[in-house]
Amino acid sequence: MNRYIKFLGLSFAVFLTIACKKASYDFQDGWQKGEEQGINPQDSSLTYVDRSKYDKARLFPGLVGETVKRVQDTSVTLNLDYRYISYYDLKVQEVPQPIFSVGLYAPAGENIKIVVPEGINGLTIQIGPHGYNLDNDNEPITNRDDVVSTSKALFPGTNYIRNPYGGLIWILSTIAIKNTVSLTFSNVVRTSDYIMDVSNQEQWLRDVEANDVPWLELRSKRVIFTVPRSLVLQYKSELNVKEALTKWKQIYEEDFYKWMGLTANNTDPKNSFPELPERAVLDIQLLKPYYSLHGSPWVAYMDKYWMTQLASGDKLLKDSISTIMPVYHASGHNYQMWRAWNWGALQEVTSNLFAFKAAKRVGIPITTVSDEVRRIIIKSLLYAERNTKKDFNNSFNDGEDGYHRLTPFLQIFEKVKGKNGESGWDFMTKLYTDARNTNIAFFVDAAKIDYFYRSLCAFTGQDYGQFMDAWGIKVSLSARNSMRIAFPPLQKAIWTYNPLTGTGGDEAIAAEYDLRASDFKWSTNMITATNESIGKIEALFDGQSNTYWHTCWENCSKNTTASESEPTYLDLDMQEVKTFRGVYLQNRQGATYRNKAIVYTKDAEDGAWTKQGELILAEDRDDPTRDARKELKFSQLIQARYIRFAFTENNFDGNAHTAIAEAGAFYSPN
Repeated sequence: MNRYIKFLGLSFAVFLTIACKKASYDFQDGWQKGEEQGINPQDSSLTYVDRSKYDKARLFPGLVGETVKRVQDTSVTLNLDYRYISYYDLKVQEVPQPIFSVGLYAPAGENIKIVVPEGINGLTIQIGPHGYNLDNDNEPITNRDDVVSTSKALFPGTNYIRNPYGGLIWILSTIAIKNTVSLTFSNVVRTSDYIMDVSNQEQWLRDVEANDVPWLELRSKRVIFTVPRSLVLQYKSELNVKEALTKWKQIYEEDFYKWMGLTANNTDPKNSFPELPERAVLDIQLLKPYYSLHGSPWVAYMDKYWMTQLASGDKLLKDSISTIMPVYHASGHNYQMWRAWNWGALQEVTSNLFAFKAAKRVGIPITTVSDEVRRIIIKSLLYAERNTKKDFNNSFNDGEDGYHRLTPFLQIFEKVKGKNGESGWDFMTKLYTDARNTNIAFFVDAAKIDYFYRSLCAFTGQDYGQFMDAWGIKVSLSARNSMRIAFPPLQKAIWTYNPLTGTGGDEAIAAEYDLRASDFKWSTNMITATNESIGKIEALFDGQSNTYWHTCWENCSKNTTASESEPTYLDLDMQEVKTFRGVYLQNRQGATYRNKAIVYTKDAEDGAWTKQGELILAEDRDDPTRDARKELKFSQLIQARYIRFAFTENNFDGNAHTAIAEAGAFYSPN
């Protein structure tokens, strides 16, 4: 603040000094005359060619052929009366932008002139569709300069712009205009665009051969692809552009828009198809190791695969999921719902779901994934079945995490049924539709996961808490409790379903189940025996009754005690507050029998222990049930984080030692 005040004081002093001097300006009545021979800074020459980047432009994007004629005063009429469905409306990452093709190209280094009618504002011209800036990457730039496109705002009247690299011309609009707008271009060349329902492929190919302009577009109402002339000519015998554009229309409308619950021309923009065309641009270099990049337009590497996927209906949506996966990946990223349920760990997961939807539509089986994806899916199934500590968001992180985390979604799509008999594939439609139309604000992953879980429960009419647990997807206690109250428990072990074989997932699961004890931290106030190979605390939750935890019984630095004044405590920290109905213990098999344990709980580390009752393990040393698992079932559900088992008397052998085979807590709805 003091610095600011000093600056004001200095400025005022300077003003006073200047004001006290004789005026030195050379204008009168508020107007400066200027220099008689001044040079207009606007570059309006249509004959001067800036050749400073010719060597780079020759490599990419390419030079216009020497015999190609420049067109003067050609008029292009644009329909700018569009409705923009925004990413905010759809709560997705990217949507088609108001970009308009004009069928013209600016030669490298040559100035072009654009005349805009009076009253028309909000337009920008872009020369060069390759707006992806390689300078942002940490990779060496080898195939083109980092920035090869140029843009400039247009104003009513005459405008000039040149790009030393040249490029295909786009007009970008920020506001819709009711009437058509005619722009006049000079010093440009014509591109050999293919226009759906106008162009004839045979005639179009002849025009491409004759018109040496390095880039052109394949245009339809739904999609527009920017491709190099060189690849069109190289693979011309394999192209079927009309069929390809028709299939791409189906891809976006069937596998993206409709699956997301959108409808054509819906008056509510939150639920309408995007009405501007989807765009893709082929490029000579992308950030490694990516083969395509999301965005609007999305970008893909210029090679045979992408050229034929964009322009050959015979090659599109054929063979296998591994073949079609790249087609859907970039657009899949565009339509991820980061503003709703899509949480961080799904970055490379939900972008691929659309490819599986397409495969389902056209009859390509899930078994056609690549061998690598197959291996990872099988590995993830083993993970879901393991009775170990799990964290879905952080357990993988091995470079393959996208496919590990793919499996639960395939299980939902293929195995789950809606409460009204809907296919599991319809869950995605409900999820997108409800999330778009809710006023809930999604800021953190925990809230997004809860929303996903609640939506799955509502769709199926069952509490899918055990499914979430099997995958280690953490939901909040409040969400878990509300779904338990609202819906009956899940009936089948859906997480065991193998989408590659179509088997599993039908095993009945009991309403009562044990909380995953391997997630807990276990401790005791006594020393654990170290002279027995199986006498360790981990034995309490290994699921095997022939192993056990044993307090120290020989040569102990601290003697074991088990009295009311000095109990033996076995404590478990469940790491978070959980809801459970009771606890269980199981004696060591065949020896060191315990009579009972007093059970306590508390919900916070600094909280007070609450006694819940006594868990009886055996009535006497000869009790025939002495080796069996015994439970203490509470009269109502308990919410707590910590559980304590207190042993306050000697065992049936008259010793203070404690040996327990299994311990933990369980949930039961009643």
